[in-house]
Amino acid sequence: MTSLLPDGDAEAGGWHDQMRQHLACCTFLPASSHKRFAGQLGRMHLAAITPRQWRYALRLAWRYRRQLPAELVPPRDLVPPAETFAPRPAKQLRDAATVPTVPTVPTGRRRAAKLDLPL
Repeated sequence: MTSLLPDGDAEAGGWHDQMRQHLACCTFLPASSHKRFAGQLGRMHLAAITPRQWRYALRLAWRYRRQLPAELVPPRDLVPPAETFAPRPAKQLRDAATVPTVPTVPTGRRRAAKLDLPL
């Protein structure tokens, strides 16, 4: 199994360059992260794109493959799976006995009655 990630000497006008330019022209949902990423990818210099960005671009190319020319659609077995992250540990809840209570301060008429102030 080979990789579709560029090996550092990806030339302008090659498969990677064409794929990112066509991906920037796809139709996306309004204000989606896919649309922002594809637009930024189309404006970036080819050598400045990181391997992680290329993996995400390949996933987007597979997802929007019906809007790309057939020669630019990556084979399914070469599209990397989505990155997974370890789940965050659950927050520890405090006991009700350890939570400090805030005393209530009477306001308005109750405060005036308690302090024997005229209204």
